[in-house]
Amino acid sequence: MMLSEQIVDSDSAEEQIRKLGPNLREYLDADAEEANGARCLNALLTYPVEHWKGSKSTIGRLIELARRQDRKDERDALRTYGLSLDEKKGTAIRTRPLLVANHHRGLESIFKGTPWADDAWKDALLEIDGVERSKNSRQFCGTKQRFVIIPAAMLPELAADESDETP
Repeated sequence: MMLSEQIVDSDSAEEQIRKLGPNLREYLDADAEEANGARCLNALLTYPVEHWKGSKSTIGRLIELARRQDRKDERDALRTYGLSLDEKKGTAIRTRPLLVANHHRGLESIFKGTPWADDAWKDALLEIDGVERSKNSRQFCGTKQRFVIIPAAMLPELAADESDETP
């Protein structure tokens, strides 16, 4: 329609809309994957780390492991990157959201050279539906920081049959 200088009548417009309708969900889902916030979260989760035990991994994998009750070392390791699983008492570890510091040297390193450098990650992550801004501060291996809250449903999990011992 937009490739022509012809005036579009209402019947033509309606027909075009009817043709696009079935594909609209697919287009919206593709847009969501390409959105700034989703790309930022993907960059964070796929960032390679060599944090502990001499093995290579990613932040996402570290989060997967940290979400297991017996993996305190991994939860502690997340803090060095400006990340933490919420520590609400009486809450199952797998249901706890990920807290992402607003300002942190670990996150500066992760996002260096990306569109989310210079603390821009917090604004990008807040573009994702369901992500919230904190109302208080939390300790992230350094000073207290405000943070962004990423719901547990958006975090990676180990498959039920996957060994908890793999890095």
